[in-house]
Amino acid sequence: HLFENLVFLEIRKQSLNQGRTPILSFFRDKTGHEVDFISETGERIRPIEVKCSQTFRSEYLDGIRWLDRLLGERIEHPLLLYAGQEESRVRDIEVTNAIQYFSRPIAADGDGSLD
Repeated sequence: HLFENLVFLEIRKQSLNQGRTPILSFFRDKTGHEVDFISETGERIRPIEVKCSQTFRSEYLDGIRWLDRLLGERIEHPLLLYAGQEESRVRDIEVTNAIQYFSRPIAADGDGSLD
């Protein structure tokens, strides 16, 4: 959970530095589907899954896919942050290294921001 806490703190820090208060929650249903973080802005929902692993596995995306089937059009910019170095896109889900992700400059228009 240490890696998830690091990601949580970075989300808060970036949002507060942009003058925004993030609305963060998590998703878990009674059948075991879960997503580590849900960042909400109005009707938009950004699911963020966090894995400490250095190796990507497609199962890491199961919670985001489940939430997408549940909420559909409200989902924007789904993200998997992990400890591996390989960056890719699996359908519409960005898969990237957490440290590299938070080291990127923040766009002036806020596009793709975490909240």
